[in-house]
Amino acid sequence: KDLPEMETELEVRLFEATDYERKLEALRRYRNEEFLRIALNDIHGHTPQGEKTYQLSCLAVSCLRAAFNIAREELIPRYGLPYLAGENGEKREAGFCIIGMGKLGGMELTYHSDLDIIFIFEGEGKTEPVDGTDPDRFREQGNQQYFSRLAQRIISVLTLTTQDGYVYQIDTRLRPSGNQGPLVTSRKAFMEYHQSTAQLWERQALTKALVVSGPGKMVEELHGFISQLAYDAPLDENLAAEIVRLRGRMEKEIARESDESFNIKTGRGGMVDVEFLTQYFQLKYGQENQELRETNTLKALQKVNEAGILNDSDYEKLSNGYKFLRRLENMLRLVHDQSISEISYEPGYLSRLARRLGYDEAGDAGDELTKDYRRITEDIRNVFNHFLATDDEQ
Repeated sequence: KDLPEMETELEVRLFEATDYERKLEALRRYRNEEFLRIALNDIHGHTPQGEKTYQLSCLAVSCLRAAFNIAREELIPRYGLPYLAGENGEKREAGFCIIGMGKLGGMELTYHSDLDIIFIFEGEGKTEPVDGTDPDRFREQGNQQYFSRLAQRIISVLTLTTQDGYVYQIDTRLRPSGNQGPLVTSRKAFMEYHQSTAQLWERQALTKALVVSGPGKMVEELHGFISQLAYDAPLDENLAAEIVRLRGRMEKEIARESDESFNIKTGRGGMVDVEFLTQYFQLKYGQENQELRETNTLKALQKVNEAGILNDSDYEKLSNGYKFLRRLENMLRLVHDQSISEISYEPGYLSRLARRLGYDEAGDAGDELTKDYRRITEDIRNVFNHFLATDDEQ
C-alpha cells in the first residue's frame, strides 16, 4: 500500500468512531493490523527490504497525521483554533508542522522504531472560538501555549497504552535545546537556534529531517530552511574529528559491547558507522552537489557513489553491509516483539536466529551468522576509518 491508501483507510476507521476513546481504539487496531500485514509479507519473502521499511514509514506518517487531527478536534471545544494576524488585518489559522528525524525522516523505519519528531508552529498569535467551541468553556491561549497543548495531546494519542497497546513511542529530544527547550518551537526560533547555537551533531541530524505533516506552503518553506541550515553554512575544519569523537562516545556509552553480546546499531562497524560516514559526505560535499541532499541512508550512499566520492568496492561494502545489518535487526525485533538491537553470543540463541534468517539448518547456522557479522562489520569499520579516523584511532 502507498501512503494515500493508508491515510484513506484510516480516515474511514476514524470517521466511524463516535468518540475520543473509540478513535484511540481504531487508531491502535489499524496500526496493529498493518504491522501484521507488513510482517507477514516480510516473513514470506514477498516484500523487498527497501519496500518494507518504506511501508513501515508510511504507516507511521499516516498515524502521526491522524493523531494530529484527533488532537486538534479535542482541543476545539475549549480552546478554539490558533490564528495569525495577516496583512491588512486579515486573520488565518496558524500552521503547525511535524518534522520527522532519524529513520522516520529517512522513511526507513524498522519494526518497533521510536518516532523522532520536532514540532514547529508558524508564529505568534492567539486562539479564537470557532464552530464547535463551547462559549462557556472557551479559554483564550497564546499560540505557543496552544501548540504546546496540541503537541502534548498528539503524544498522548500515540503513546497511551490501552487494551490494544500503544501506537508508537515518541522521542522529541532532537528539538532545539533538547529536553531543556520548549516542546514546540516557532518557525523563527527554529531558524535562529540553528543559525547561532546548534552544535555540529544537530546540523548532522538535519540531513535526515523530513517534514511529514503540515500545510503545503509551510512544509515547502521548512524544507527550504532545513536544506539551507544543513548544507549552506560554512563547515568547521574539524568536521571529521568531531564526527569520530561523537561516534566513539556513542560506541562506548551506548553500545557497551562485550564477550557476551554485540550491538547491531551502535557497536563497532554497526549501522551508525554507515550513517555517520554518509552524513559526513553529505555535509562536506552537499553544498556543491545538491543530489546528495537525500534523507534516506541507502539512497544518499548511492548518490555519493555516483558522484565519485566513494569507489565501487567501498560502496558495496557499506551498502550491502547496511542491508545485512538492517535485515538482522528487523528479524531480531520480530522475534522479540520489541525495540532491540543487541544480540547474545549464546550458541543456541544464535542458531535459532540464523535459521530464521535463512541460514542452512544442516550446518552450524549460528557460527556462520557470527562469521558473516564479524566480516561485514570489520569491512564497514575499515571504510569508516579510511575516510575519517586519524592514525591513532585506526
